[in-house]
Amino acid sequence: MSLAATLQTARTSLLTTADRLAVTGANIAGADNPDHARRTAQTTTSVVGDLAHVVTTRAADPVLQQRMLATAAASTGNDAILDGLDRLQQTIGDTDSGLSPAARIADLTSALRAAANAPAEPGFTQAVLASAQDLAVTLNTAAATVTDVRNDANTNIAASVARAADLLGKIEQLNNDAVTGAFAGHDVNGILDQRDAAISALGVELGIRVVHRAGNDVAIYTESGVPLFDRTARTIAFDGGTVMVPGVEGPAVLIDGVPVTGTNATMRLRTGAIAGFAEVRDTIAPTFGVQVDEMARGLIEATAETDQSGLGGPPLAGLFTRNGGPALPAAGTHVAGLAAGLQINPQADPAQGGVLARIRDGGLNGADYVANVSASASFPDRLEEMLAGLGAARAFDPATGLDATNAVGTFAEDSIGWLQALRQSTSTDADYQSVLLARASEALSTATGVNLDEEYVKQLQLEQSYAASSKLIGVVDEMFAVLFGAIR
Repeated sequence: MSLAATLQTARTSLLTTADRLAVTGANIAGADNPDHARRTAQTTTSVVGDLAHVVTTRAADPVLQQRMLATAAASTGNDAILDGLDRLQQTIGDTDSGLSPAARIADLTSALRAAANAPAEPGFTQAVLASAQDLAVTLNTAAATVTDVRNDANTNIAASVARAADLLGKIEQLNNDAVTGAFAGHDVNGILDQRDAAISALGVELGIRVVHRAGNDVAIYTESGVPLFDRTARTIAFDGGTVMVPGVEGPAVLIDGVPVTGTNATMRLRTGAIAGFAEVRDTIAPTFGVQVDEMARGLIEATAETDQSGLGGPPLAGLFTRNGGPALPAAGTHVAGLAAGLQINPQADPAQGGVLARIRDGGLNGADYVANVSASASFPDRLEEMLAGLGAARAFDPATGLDATNAVGTFAEDSIGWLQALRQSTSTDADYQSVLLARASEALSTATGVNLDEEYVKQLQLEQSYAASSKLIGVVDEMFAVLFGAIR
């Protein structure tokens, strides 16, 4: 081999080794960045000119990426649901808590029983009033909590949709840059890292499926098949200004006008933050709200007064009444917002100008509804009637998801049990998905991430190769010097 050829070989080796050192250096620098995919430098020879150069490839595993996206969406959705359930349970309590509706109903039952045993003692009647007031406040608070949880979920949906729309815009720009850059022969690995990071962030907001195509192009669909991105980003819209009220369904999230949440959604989102918040807003909180409303209706029915005059007057609200009373709500049918308007009959509350003895005697709806017509101080019948009403089985709306026929106290216990069971199953699912996400992330990191030990070994080998090439150039330079000296 001539000295010129040797020099050219050493020079080419030096340049390619420098390029490969730059790649390992970039890998080492990006080792702590979860969005950095490992680069691999390979030396190849051009067909024309027999010139060596370095080609950099980027590690990718679409199958593992899709698995991580799926587990991330499922985990995020479960976390959103669990947060809503935690708020409902913490505010309402459980069957063992003295603050739960079931416990309050039990307290009222005990107070009525004590008053019926000693009807002449006004202190026991006062205890009935106080217990009833506590129960009304508990159900008012429960109803308010349901509304707050729904409104907060609605706000979270709006924020999640805004993030998703922003990410889709970024993905469109990055995808265009990746496709055009690759076509022009530019290094687009950094752009691909950014695009994958944006896709991963999008997969937290809603469940997605990524389709990889030639030329670094991708298309993105929801898990149910609605296009989100295909060369251009689709429009994702949501009316975030809607205020949630009992009995009114929240607005749907729309992708290119196609509803993906709500009762009209035929291609519904199943995982991701948006799906989780929608489940809380549209299903879990409203169902619990129906249960609370039905507790209120059961209390109004159980303590209602009946006409004692024989003239056939209708039963009217007694100790418990509502906004729009004293007419009783329709039996066995949910009345939206009933628990929020539940209150103690002002005619029974001295603080509101009422008479405490009317709890014992009746007459909260006028003289025709007085049960103790003899005004006997030892009259227990009306108190026992309310006791029987609380213990009697009655019809509840099937929309509660609970036993449709039960005593109001047992119904309240079943409601708390329903909430606890749902929270427990969701918590178990959330823990499971969290473990799956950790394993999927670890698998993807192993496949595409940077192993510092391997990179340091490569770097050491390349540095030795660089030094050898440099030394060879030096030797050739000395030989040229000797040759030129001999010629002179």
